Amino acid sequence: MATSSLPCANCSPDGTSFQNAGKSGCANCRLVVYCSSECQKAHWPLHKVHCKSPMNSENWRPEWVVQKRIPSFVPNNEVPTSSSFGGDSWLWGSVPALDVLKLDANEGESYKGKLSLLFAASGDIRNVVKTIAQLPLGWDQPIDITMNDIDFSVVARNAIILLITFTAGDENEAIDCIIHIWYSSSIRKSDHAILEERIRPLIQTVCDKIKSKPADRVLGKTWTFGKRSLRLVLTKAAWDKLLSYATIPEGLTMERANQIRKAVTLAESHFDFLERHYLCAIPSHRVPQQRYREDGILQPFGAQRSEVTILNPTFFQPPFHWPIPGGLDPRDGWSPKDLEDTDNGPATSDIYGKLLTHLRFMLKSFMSRIANTNISFQLLNIEATKLLDQLEEGSFDRIEVSNISDSVHLGPHLTVLVMSPLL
Repeated sequence: MATSSLPCANCSPDGTSFQNAGKSGCANCRLVVYCSSECQKAHWPLHKVHCKSPMNSENWRPEWVVQKRIPSFVPNNEVPTSSSFGGDSWLWGSVPALDVLKLDANEGESYKGKLSLLFAASGDIRNVVKTIAQLPLGWDQPIDITMNDIDFSVVARNAIILLITFTAGDENEAIDCIIHIWYSSSIRKSDHAILEERIRPLIQTVCDKIKSKPADRVLGKTWTFGKRSLRLVLTKAAWDKLLSYATIPEGLTMERANQIRKAVTLAESHFDFLERHYLCAIPSHRVPQQRYREDGILQPFGAQRSEVTILNPTFFQPPFHWPIPGGLDPRDGWSPKDLEDTDNGPATSDIYGKLLTHLRFMLKSFMSRIANTNISFQLLNIEATKLLDQLEEGSFDRIEVSNISDSVHLGPHLTVLVMSPLL
């Protein structure tokens, strides 16, 4: 079970004051912690806005109830009855991460031999992180992992996260950078420095070497880091586009980026849909959910946000729209029980603080497992039906197909037809 020490919530708005470790929590909302009673009293004028919010009450009611009107999600209104809105890139998981190996229930934890895993429609990297993090301590057998997704944005972000992992100087710094790149619409200067100084040069070198190639030429590059390697296979045009994911876009201000994001996360046309969601939520979880929709930063509720000042380029690509479906939440990709069991100290209602603690634990386990393991990653950006043309038959011990077996995608029959020869 992951544990964490949260910072005292009483800091200056500009972040110039140091945040001590919190010792006791606000007994009313349990969203924040303080290092002393003096800090709690000093912070009250700011904190009371959240602590005394009507949304924290079990008696809270949506506006359509208070105003005695028909909500917009009722059929025959002008607003669409579907709650689906926003972008169509699933950059976060919509179902909890899973360990696709479960060695203890299959080959056994003492298994000796190479393992090959295929994530045929990987989505974000959560399933890979959880699978590797669950390996037995001391695991030293080789692992080959192939990740494929038809959405270039997904592949680009997974590649950047893996490159951050492999080039990490300080492990804790790398973990927090990965979390911000993964889940925050804004990042810190230190995160930007990692993108600019470590990741961008690796991609730029490839782009310089292939600049004379046709845009549709498929080209692969393998980076080696000790026993670990990452191979990325993209078209020349996609390689050039990848460079922009490590570069702050010109002409887009933080203010405008926040407006673009809020146009989805706080869409006025879907206000009733959001309040319907809050109606079913645990009362103490409504305020942190609303705050995350407002600022888009994955931090403990009481942590200062003054350092998070640079827009996350992996979210904001021309023509600049918020790419993620409006109803998707970072917590959707992780086990509710695991998040509930995460020890966040007295701030038991700080659900995003719990998620952050859980992510740090999982990423630390992931990085420790691969530190001295012979592990190779291959990332592809093709249709799942073409995997059989690119990969060797009978080469995988596990294949995770995500939702491509749904009838709206490949369907079960075609999925089995395409994937079974690879096992």
